[in-house]
Amino acid sequence: MMKSNTHQVAGIDTLVEDSTSHAILVATNLLPSTWKVPHSKEIRILGFGVKLKVVPEVSGSWPACYVGTANRIEVADDFLKSSDYHREEKIATLLHELGHAAFAFNSKSSNQSEGKVCIDSYLGSMERLFGDQRATINLEEEFFADDFAKLCGYSKPLHSVLLKLDQIAPERISRIDGGKPLDPAFNT
Repeated sequence: MMKSNTHQVAGIDTLVEDSTSHAILVATNLLPSTWKVPHSKEIRILGFGVKLKVVPEVSGSWPACYVGTANRIEVADDFLKSSDYHREEKIATLLHELGHAAFAFNSKSSNQSEGKVCIDSYLGSMERLFGDQRATINLEEEFFADDFAKLCGYSKPLHSVLLKLDQIAPERISRIDGGKPLDPAFNT
């Protein structure tokens, strides 16, 4: 067990998949034990069983990506080393991707315990608004991942990195601007 400045860290660095990724995260001061995430969130993150791997390139528009089939978060080496993003923005990005792992973990738990994924009134309303179930689920998953980073104390850095990544949907930025939580009572 390692000790951080504020509390015991229960193996949060075990998220790192391999020694190369570990070395890069140490060199960029981005090892999970340095993120200053509340201990209760660290324990939950460990429960997702996800691994963090630094890769040369991530496919897609984000500099990090949750790969559900491997239960892995891949983050681009050049993003971690870039001076275009502050350290907290990089952490917020990684926490956002961990939010995708949390979403998948919660969906899997829901499927096992209830036999189906429950779509609450918020999602139902979103689906009615957009008329596309897949787009609704994708948007809800992005909101969930954003909320995860916010719950870990990274709302401002998440907002900042979203503004820098111009391919991000504007409704996500305005939602953070307004301080809006995921609201299951949302109704049209």
